Amino acid sequence: MKLIIIISISLFSGICCAQHGGVQLHVLDEKTQCRYENIELIASQDSIVYDTLLTDDKANALFLELPVGPVNFSVREFGVEIARFTLSIQLYQLLTTTVYISNNGQKGNLYFGNNGTPIAGIEQPTNQLWVDQSNLQGYSKSDINEVVITSYRIPLIDFNSASRCVVYRSDASSFPMNSQANLIEPYMGGITHPADGLNFRGSRSDAINYYIDGVKVIGNPAIPHSAMNQITVYTGGIPANYGDVTGGIISIETKSFRSYAAERNSRKNAINPSNETPYYEEPEPVLQRDQFLPIYENMFLSPLDVPHSTFGIDVDRASWNFIQSQLAVNRAIPNDAVKLEEMVNSFDYSLPEVPAEKPMAVTFERMNCPWNTKNQLVAIHLRAKDFPVLEKRPVHNLVFLVDVSGSMMDATKLELLQKGLISLVETLNPDDRVSLVTYAGSTGVVLQPTYCSEKETIIDAIRRLNAGGSTNGIGGIQLAYQVATEHFLPDGNNRIILATDGDFNVGISNPHELENYISLQRGKGIYLTALGFGMGNYRNDVLETLADRGDGNHFYINNLEECKEVLETRMGNLVNLARDVKLNVEFNPRLVANYRLIGYENRLMPSRDFNDDAKDGGEIGYGHVVTAVYEIEPGKAEESLDAHFSKIKPTGGQKELCNVRLRYKLLEAATSVEENYELATESDVTENPLLQSIIAFGLIMRQSAYKGLCSDDLLRELVNRLTDSEQELELKTAIALYLK
Repeated sequence: MKLIIIISISLFSGICCAQHGGVQLHVLDEKTQCRYENIELIASQDSIVYDTLLTDDKANALFLELPVGPVNFSVREFGVEIARFTLSIQLYQLLTTTVYISNNGQKGNLYFGNNGTPIAGIEQPTNQLWVDQSNLQGYSKSDINEVVITSYRIPLIDFNSASRCVVYRSDASSFPMNSQANLIEPYMGGITHPADGLNFRGSRSDAINYYIDGVKVIGNPAIPHSAMNQITVYTGGIPANYGDVTGGIISIETKSFRSYAAERNSRKNAINPSNETPYYEEPEPVLQRDQFLPIYENMFLSPLDVPHSTFGIDVDRASWNFIQSQLAVNRAIPNDAVKLEEMVNSFDYSLPEVPAEKPMAVTFERMNCPWNTKNQLVAIHLRAKDFPVLEKRPVHNLVFLVDVSGSMMDATKLELLQKGLISLVETLNPDDRVSLVTYAGSTGVVLQPTYCSEKETIIDAIRRLNAGGSTNGIGGIQLAYQVATEHFLPDGNNRIILATDGDFNVGISNPHELENYISLQRGKGIYLTALGFGMGNYRNDVLETLADRGDGNHFYINNLEECKEVLETRMGNLVNLARDVKLNVEFNPRLVANYRLIGYENRLMPSRDFNDDAKDGGEIGYGHVVTAVYEIEPGKAEESLDAHFSKIKPTGGQKELCNVRLRYKLLEAATSVEENYELATESDVTENPLLQSIIAFGLIMRQSAYKGLCSDDLLRELVNRLTDSEQELELKTAIALYLK
């Protein structure tokens, strides 16, 4: 008996503590963008079905508690599988993406992506379409994103054993009768039509089941031919999804919006063959080559199950600048371009000064959650000290790595970059050194390391740059590291400034292969700043990977003012203060039932890596501010045995809402410094309209599964609370462009 109890407890513990993730799918028709409502989605792994859902009235299906790893999804319509694909589920994270299905009567196609526009696949000479993910978002088969996507000709089922016929709309139009009974008699044997209804092979008329668009109906429905798309009749070998049937099945599929629109266009063109705009037009294909790494949103977690939230900090701001540039020209914003932490960190908040004896400090802010009134927001602000006024900054050893390929031949790319680099050179000190490396189809050193006492020589070399050719990005990166290493300054600031649209098409172009190369260079005292330019072929996925693994940061440049702010105004973007900066956050399970980290999805790390100095964190420069925001659900969770709060006696632990540990290495140090901070339970719950508005705006643009009550009206309400300060006006302008 004891053995049975022990086994039961073990099994229950395994189920409760199982590692899981989730996915939210949005299913659309590829051509019309119409929603697939009430279509069946089945999630399975290794022949085990984990969940079966129908898409709701917005064509969404939310799967939670899925096992980590590859999970198979089957798409079924009227019980018939029309497509299948496989996704990689990540631990405690939720992927939101759109599935586009093409059903045009020809070979089936399945499109998959987050960018809001269909993505072309690879045609195969069989009745299957296999889409290599490297053609989708630039990922290899080993990536954390889509693994395999396969779609099938409709219907994908072996009907050799079934007695079945299909009558299409074109056949129906040739018959004057208004009854499906008269319509199907000529097409299938064994059917009689006495006065009381249809008989299938001698069965009673009331033994026949009718389905309209997959829904069972009572009686013999009289549907006009004009409303029918096709009729499928089974008299034997009936598929199991229809249940026990003693007679037969008549399944009627009515016309879709596209069918009505196409017929209307045909009639209009026959009557009046003019250039008049038809009622329905095929959407023109949109060339959208901007690429972003997929965002798996962080899920709500219990402090009991996951007591530690550990991540490396991130000071990048590329997402917000890209969003502004897209809104300015009225272009759609890809879901994965909306990175909440980069939006939040693009704004400054009123924070206290860092104590003189410390390089950085943590402060807290506790707010109401506008999109979920039962919850609260906890903001953790990390501020680095400003560069000391009386100290001389380190000497620069800068390597300008410039993409001069054909894709950079634009006024918003190479020409803008040249102006920005020239402006930067004019601010440098005489003992600073600048090198210039270019790459296109081949690479070369245009300017060997030159002291800035000869600024005209450097500026002249920058002005003579011209764009043309293919893009051998990896060759340029290798050469830039070589130049930086050969002229390394032990006490200086050794940094590569890469400027490109990231559209690598020669050599290594996959983000993970680039990541492997860049990771080998980190820790050598050479830092990387990646500047992204352009629209339409902006490879954010590549540049973000390079910056994250190259001990650097990444910015999107869309005008000269932004270029100057990144390279000149904010010294911390070029001069680091600390490296491998990590945060470990624990919430009190006696006071917090669940928590969710907003953003930082690609900077998460296992809690064991927090104390491991060999694990890469983030870099922070002088004057940088990093903000991390958690949405928390107040309440009580049971104690965890592996947390800071489990060590507090049961009578205590009510004074802390959360505990934060900060770990970092100063640039000249080989070992880490660790500091501890606490947020008191009695801390005030305040309002921060700027921060609340930024997050709400991002959740709406992402169509996040966690947006709660976020709506355009709520966004307008939050905006009305903003002041007319410069940065709040910037946010107001962006939101106004989005809502117009």
